[in-house]
Amino acid sequence: MKTRVAIACTGLGHINRGYESFSLQLANTLSLYEDLDVVLFGGAYTSSLASYEKVWCIKRHSKASRFLSTLLQKNGYWIEQFSFGLFFWLRLLRYRPSVVIYSDFLLGVYLWHLRKLFGVKFKLLFSNGAPNWPPFSRMDHVHQLLPHYFSGSVERGVDPSFMTVIPYGIKYVDFPYGLSKKTLRQSLNLPTDKKIIISVGAINNSHKRMSYIVDEFASIRGEFDNYFLILLGEMGEGSKDVICYAEVNLSSEEYLIRSVSAEEVSKYLYAADYFILASLHEGLPRVLPEALSCGLMPIVHDYIVTRETLGEYGIYKDLTKTNQLKDAISEIESRNLAPKVIAEYAKKTFDWVVLKDKYRSMIKKLADA
Repeated sequence: MKTRVAIACTGLGHINRGYESFSLQLANTLSLYEDLDVVLFGGAYTSSLASYEKVWCIKRHSKASRFLSTLLQKNGYWIEQFSFGLFFWLRLLRYRPSVVIYSDFLLGVYLWHLRKLFGVKFKLLFSNGAPNWPPFSRMDHVHQLLPHYFSGSVERGVDPSFMTVIPYGIKYVDFPYGLSKKTLRQSLNLPTDKKIIISVGAINNSHKRMSYIVDEFASIRGEFDNYFLILLGEMGEGSKDVICYAEVNLSSEEYLIRSVSAEEVSKYLYAADYFILASLHEGLPRVLPEALSCGLMPIVHDYIVTRETLGEYGIYKDLTKTNQLKDAISEIESRNLAPKVIAEYAKKTFDWVVLKDKYRSMIKKLADA
């Protein structure tokens, strides 16, 4: 008998975050197993998967959400999660899964209370990508992405059997490294005569600290005049501030700020020469293994999460300080690692082919508990 698995992600089809790409790729991967019946539920239509169902919700950036935010004194994300949870509940009553997998903590809280109220039996598997720390009282199992979060949760009193450590999987793209970057850049309308520095993440100054990257880029212009900056990511609250900041501090020929589909990100990563992520706290940012898989050695803030994710394939700097980018680029050049070597680490560590059995085992064990 097949184990029924529901994967829920409210932003699918209208938001491009790590949660969305992870949920979609997880569903595609688990669907390969004959003993699993997998359906992906999202907040908008997507054509990337056959076993997909759209769940109506009030999207976080909609006019209705802005109106209700003022009325209820709740943000758009809360409204999206709550409205999705109500209509998703009706789908669960029909589909009757054994396990529900989700990354949005709020959604899990709503499902927990609805399950308790109506006595419906399914297990809640929380993929802890934010990350959240204990107590974990509104789920049945926690998917931790790194040993740091597992050990830290154990120290806070969580039973080790309540958690499973598996990193995010990525859809590894085996790029032909003999392919000319010039050819790829021409297809993307990028400069072919400059070194490209790229960052991928939500275009904001709060979490992803994109204006810091603009400042670091501006600091190397006096000595190096052959660089180009790309900021790729989801536009939302705070994006206008980043765009205006770049307009004031850089010339229009020096940078590009854009949102692209998840499928296109790898092309830009492969076309680039250097990758930087300026966030100071993360769960496990999916873009790090994605950058590795494209042969880039990420420049990151030096803390336990980046160390556990990248190992010897990261350039670790104190990104709370200024003038770090120049030294990081020099370090990359001095190490002179072949892109194939960097990509091979990503393939052996994060490829779905390597991780899929671990995900299946976690789900089956929870379903049978």
